[in-house]
Amino acid sequence: MKQIRSITMLALMLLIASVYSDQASAATLSASQQITVTGRVPPMINIIVDQSGQIIEITSNTTDDVTPNVYLLSLTAGNQRALTTPLYKEYRAHVPAGTRQYGILYKRSPPVATRNLALAFMPMQFNEFSKSTLQ
Repeated sequence: MKQIRSITMLALMLLIASVYSDQASAATLSASQQITVTGRVPPMINIIVDQSGQIIEITSNTTDDVTPNVYLLSLTAGNQRALTTPLYKEYRAHVPAGTRQYGILYKRSPPVATRNLALAFMPMQFNEFSKSTLQ
């Protein structure tokens, strides 16, 4: 993606430089020129994992079966990790072979507190032993 942007910017800079390098006046310049810029987005499947290595999200921009890229917490170059065998097996559990689509293929639901978790924070009842020791 960065390479496509770089090539596009270079092409635009060369075009602007060629327009301004001519000693033509503004009246002789034509705005009817058409510029066609094409680019290629490589097919990618991205796996985002949390600190423990569990899959948070799987995204794809292709219907091809390509080797997934693994990232820790976000899709930035510095966060890229290796695709391990256990991670690949977890990936295949969420996205079986032959599943071909674009977009978000898997997204882990955020944890939800349950009533049992709320009970864990309620004050504990004194038992008979603790009542007798406090008297």
